[in-house]
Amino acid sequence: MLLTEILADFKASHQADRRWRETAAYKLNTFWGGANQAEIFGSLGAAADNEEALALILNSELYTHHAHTDVVDPSIRWHLDTYRHLGIDIDALPPAVTELSAFPERQRRSINGRLVSPDLFRHIFVAQHANRMLSQRTRPRVIELGSGTGAVVAMMRALGGDAVYVLCDISESLIFARLALAVRYPEARTLWVKDVRDLEPDNLEEYDFVFMPTMFAEHLASSAFDLFMNFHSLGEFDNSATRFWMRWLHAGTGPDHILVCNRYLNFGLKGQHEWRLHENEASVGYDARWRPLTWELEPRHLACPYIRTVNSRYLLLAAQNGGPKAEEARKEEARRSLQVAMQTNELAVLRDGPPTSYRLGMLNHDLGMTGPLFHLWNAVRLDESAETLEALLAYIDALFPPGERFIEERSYYTERLRRYSPGGACSAPLAANGANQPHTSGRKVRLLANHGGYNIVLLGDQAVAILQALGPLDLNTERLGDRELPPYVLRLEDVALPESETIARLARRIDLFRESS
Repeated sequence: MLLTEILADFKASHQADRRWRETAAYKLNTFWGGANQAEIFGSLGAAADNEEALALILNSELYTHHAHTDVVDPSIRWHLDTYRHLGIDIDALPPAVTELSAFPERQRRSINGRLVSPDLFRHIFVAQHANRMLSQRTRPRVIELGSGTGAVVAMMRALGGDAVYVLCDISESLIFARLALAVRYPEARTLWVKDVRDLEPDNLEEYDFVFMPTMFAEHLASSAFDLFMNFHSLGEFDNSATRFWMRWLHAGTGPDHILVCNRYLNFGLKGQHEWRLHENEASVGYDARWRPLTWELEPRHLACPYIRTVNSRYLLLAAQNGGPKAEEARKEEARRSLQVAMQTNELAVLRDGPPTSYRLGMLNHDLGMTGPLFHLWNAVRLDESAETLEALLAYIDALFPPGERFIEERSYYTERLRRYSPGGACSAPLAANGANQPHTSGRKVRLLANHGGYNIVLLGDQAVAILQALGPLDLNTERLGDRELPPYVLRLEDVALPESETIARLARRIDLFRESS
């Protein structure tokens, strides 16, 4: 039975993959390291065959975007209408562009003989986008990181994309891509990588789908590919894993193209979501070699109001590899990008516009390649400096005024800014959205309690919990702002509290953070 064969290959590599993650410091994030693992193994353990295993995992939220049952039909209608405006007529696509029969029945419909679901459309959109980028290539090589159930490459093939598809993921996820693609394309030539020798270039050409556990990625250069893809999962990575992939992507000459769609400028609530500050680098690490072809925050194809998903905001980026840039050319391009951003009225009115201007509370910002946000993001990418970082941070603060909510990437940008700002702090409007100010000498320092491996300390009028593993600190001079992120320092916002309540609240923060870790 196919499931038995697939499980045997999975079990042979699973433990080795886990050991590699430990030695490579490739940490799974808050969800994938815990609850999602239980969901995965529950589905595998309960399934009698590959269709049942697929049905169990597709019924979960791990790899799919579901709609509530009573809005499945309006969701599908929204996608049909919206995609028509985006240039995709679903009725005109090949018959192979269809949903799996194992997809939950309550989530799928038959439209003119084609099985569709609210989830299927997003895969069709990026698959067609990818195929257009590769239209001039004969049997290109494509690598997708974080393959889920393999829906994107399945749609690429269904749309006529003859290619070598390498799907790379942790073994626990990769197994479902193999199951799903075996159902869709039983005749396809497939390889589950078990040895580095499997990755010889001539060997790869013999296959349609290559399933590569993450531990083998270091043995395959990014320059071997015409296209690197990642959709949503880099935003679900611990930053250590994200940096691993950014190093891999940028080593050597790199692939010819990238097509990615990941979290950017999402909210967190202070005191609840600080763990996201360890998972906030999915859209900030691309270097100057890339020439953006598409850049869209809150992309239209993901804007369906009926989809039930915890993911709130994505950045879609397609780019071509332009090769290395001379320093002067790179800086000049960054200067032009910054100048374009600063000349837009969206930014000008924030600096010196009248208080009656509708742009101060504008509900329709330009979040594409003609808007200031793209140009500021691009200027930082091309020439990270105090000037470009301060301009981007100022605009982020204007879009999302500081308060009980924080923007995930803001702490990343402020930490980068300190590399260029000897004082360690940016201007008041830029520093307001976080605990980034240094503690200066002269403040009273008092130890209140110990809890869960932390010292709970009062620094003047600010209460913080400091990880004891940091070792001895001179809190009269130590710049906690340089390392204020959890798990090192947990900060209490409300300072007007009795000491007993201060201790109790920080103890709860410590316990909550330890549980989420």
